[in-house]
Amino acid sequence: MVKKHSYPMWKVSNVYAKNRPHGTAVPAGWKFEDIKGDLIKSGELIPAKEAQRRAAMLVNPAFDAPFTTDTIYAGYQLILPGEIASAHRHVAFAMRWGIEGDETYTSVAGHKMSLAAGDLILTPSWEWHYHGNDGTKPGIWLDSLDIPAANYAKLNFSQPYHTPRVPDADSPESPFKFPWAGTKAILDRTNDAHVTHHFKYKDLSGVSRTLGAQAERVKAGTSTVIKCDTFSYVYSPRLGSGHSTITPQRPGNEKNEATVIHWGPKDVFVVPAWSEVVHTADAGEDAYLFAFNDRPQMQSLGFNRVMLEDGSFGMTEWA
Repeated sequence: MVKKHSYPMWKVSNVYAKNRPHGTAVPAGWKFEDIKGDLIKSGELIPAKEAQRRAAMLVNPAFDAPFTTDTIYAGYQLILPGEIASAHRHVAFAMRWGIEGDETYTSVAGHKMSLAAGDLILTPSWEWHYHGNDGTKPGIWLDSLDIPAANYAKLNFSQPYHTPRVPDADSPESPFKFPWAGTKAILDRTNDAHVTHHFKYKDLSGVSRTLGAQAERVKAGTSTVIKCDTFSYVYSPRLGSGHSTITPQRPGNEKNEATVIHWGPKDVFVVPAWSEVVHTADAGEDAYLFAFNDRPQMQSLGFNRVMLEDGSFGMTEWA
């Protein structure tokens, strides 16, 4: 059969169709302060003209670059004072979550927007964009792109603009920007122990068809209800500290072994698809967490499932 470019399905069916989801990514965490020094040092090695590539990729231990989860790429990116990361565009959809910096900015489709800590900026597929830093301190943000999906389709390509900048104007209320102050206000509207907010455009459409973004507040000294679904998450705490208990529910973890990741502001940690997760905030201060997710991609493909209390599978709601 093999010589005829055919293959017996009965030899591989148990590999492709198991009795539960079986992603490759594992729970993992990165301390910002452990990476910041190397990232700042890269500013001496990588010239300004290549600043758009000056990033510390966060690579899942189960993968090689560029996978942070099975479906999401994430990495810390640096831009130094006075620099401009030249204008370009790419097929991959991107999001930027502000980490540090006083006058860092991003320009997307003619909208020039400041990027402060906790701000979220969207870069839709194939839109011209560039980054800059008019301040006196290094600017650092957390990138997330759907590179794994684009690479799988062999369609991840880019194009440079003919000048470092594209024509733009200051846009403090751009549809591509979600300021931290507004996000925190939404999370603080109720006194519930756990609040989740899914970012959307003003017309309530999702931020993209491949990746989503959400913010959460966990009341000080409390834990969230256990959750397990088919979505992958890349978290970065904004305020507060705590830990997350992550237990993959996949073949190979029959002993139900959990990974506990302790986190604080600016750190990053991963919750792989089909993992039970509980977030616990330390006493004394509410914890505010941001996360990239692949929810839109999984929902569009019809792969959205959640584990019910009896262990069976249910459909998740659209968010």
